[in-house]
Amino acid sequence: AVETVRLLVEPECVPAFERKLYHPTQQIEAVRPDGRAVVSYEAGGLDAAAAFVLSWGPKVRVLAPDGLAAQVAAALRAAAALYP
Repeated sequence: AVETVRLLVEPECVPAFERKLYHPTQQIEAVRPDGRAVVSYEAGGLDAAAAFVLSWGPKVRVLAPDGLAAQVAAALRAAAALYP
């Protein structure tokens, strides 16, 4: 099933999303007054979307779907557990 992924991108990474199309359906929905941007695209699977989000570290946060946010959070918790 195709799902709409919505991401909150920190200001310092917004130019990367403005100049590069990471996904064919990528759109910058809005740039907020604080400089962060809401970016969306249609994903056919959440595993690739999770890997993409994780590659940005704390600079990109999942707004939707909830399942993707949970998957990313679980991966980050597992990684953090390796560093007590």
